Amino acid sequence: MRKIKKILKDNLDIGVETGANVAMDVFLDGVLGQVASGVVSAKFSYKQKQLEKNVQLTLQELTGRMDNLEQAISDDGYELAKDTLFPMMFDYVLEETEVEKIKLFVNGFENSVSDEHIDLELTRVYYDVLRSLRVSELKYFIDRYVPKTERQELKLKIPPHAFALTQEEKELKSRANGYRDYQEAKLEQLGLVSTMFMGDGKPYREDTPITEFGHNFYKFFHRQ
Repeated sequence: MRKIKKILKDNLDIGVETGANVAMDVFLDGVLGQVASGVVSAKFSYKQKQLEKNVQLTLQELTGRMDNLEQAISDDGYELAKDTLFPMMFDYVLEETEVEKIKLFVNGFENSVSDEHIDLELTRVYYDVLRSLRVSELKYFIDRYVPKTERQELKLKIPPHAFALTQEEKELKSRANGYRDYQEAKLEQLGLVSTMFMGDGKPYREDTPITEFGHNFYKFFHRQ
């Protein structure tokens, strides 16, 4: 059995209840349409549906990357991927409420298994930051701060911000501006950008306020 399939089977056999064995057999045979139903046991039907949807989307993402993952996971790195990196990523996926971000978590997993000098603590920090950002905030960070020369399209399916322009919509514009201020403060609090000023009133960085941590965070979640 291929390494990535063994990782999935071993982890999902442990991580979910009896329906997972059947579901993984179906998955490993290449039939994804039946994976979602009954995979995860949950007390509330809404939460159950959300968990099942997250599992299905994660497996779909992984299925499309089988060859890349198989090459990326070395024999020496197999145990780390199976016992640490995959469970770490999967824990975040199960709790995610915005499905658009699932592909980004899988991007992070793919990049982590490809890293010969992976820092597990830093990897968890990247996942924590991604979890704390709404999709709209992540898009704002990319559009506003990631240099275009380094930008890779993440294809987040969300509508653009609709900032009000007419006189009648002043209140809505004020709300939008307030939310934008909130986004700026949140990105700085998370260490992704820096808007500190020097003693002469000039920005600490005049070219771009994105931090080194912000650069590395972004690179961790885009596909190579």
